[in-house]
Amino acid sequence: MRGRRLAAVICVALLGLAALALARDGETHHVRYAGERHAYQLFVPPRQEGVAPPLLVMLHGYDGSGRLLRRESNIDAEARARGMAVVYPQALKDKTGRAHWNANMKLSRRDDVGYLSALVAHLVPSHGFDPARVFVAGESNGGYMVYTLLCQTQGVFAAGASVMGTMSGADWKSCKPQAPVPVLHVFGTADDVVSPRGTAEDMEGWGGAPEAGQVLWRWAAWNGAVSARQSQLYSDAQRLSYLRADGSLAAELVTLEGMWHDWPAGHHGRADAAALMFDFFTRARP
Repeated sequence: MRGRRLAAVICVALLGLAALALARDGETHHVRYAGERHAYQLFVPPRQEGVAPPLLVMLHGYDGSGRLLRRESNIDAEARARGMAVVYPQALKDKTGRAHWNANMKLSRRDDVGYLSALVAHLVPSHGFDPARVFVAGESNGGYMVYTLLCQTQGVFAAGASVMGTMSGADWKSCKPQAPVPVLHVFGTADDVVSPRGTAEDMEGWGGAPEAGQVLWRWAAWNGAVSARQSQLYSDAQRLSYLRADGSLAAELVTLEGMWHDWPAGHHGRADAAALMFDFFTRARP
């Protein structure tokens, strides 16, 4: 079933996505989708003969860049250790002139769901990645976009991780996933940009979702959770794992005590978001 759905996405991609260059590590490359030119960088780990690597789509935050996130996050090092490829797409600008993923918001009418799905459908066959192990993660606005992608696509992503993000108000009200997709949600208790206590209505579509625990509980229920288990990670992290009847992961909530709206980089024994994400993707399955 996943293969048929991905084949359909590939057909769409061939109509809407024209590759201008094949990606090589460290370079910025471009594709066109729906008449617009998009940039991305791609990390590909050393290949094992006969093994198709997984692929992670890594989304930067508002007014940010994939290049900067790549430099500051330690994601490439984790990906190399685990044999996973990573693509860092660059968002286009919204009506205020800032790089923005349209997570069902009001700042643009851009079809980022279509673009990112088409990008996956282009990269998987062209680089020999594993179509059954395509993951998506994002920070802040990129974390919002993770939820939008999981709400609006089926069979494209095997799991998602939102770091310092949440659901947009429109996604919270309308999301109805068609199939289980495990979700990791990482937030800091001192985050005053995307508050873990929930966000106010409107705010150009940013607001409207409740507190982080309620967001994750809804996803856990959608994914078939029947129990929960709590554990301590690092010096500042509490992990709440929601489990299905067979013990597999339905969703996971990681709370970082005292953390602000910054990428958790693992300094001084504190949480490393890159390691948390890759560990989650290793353990999760649809």
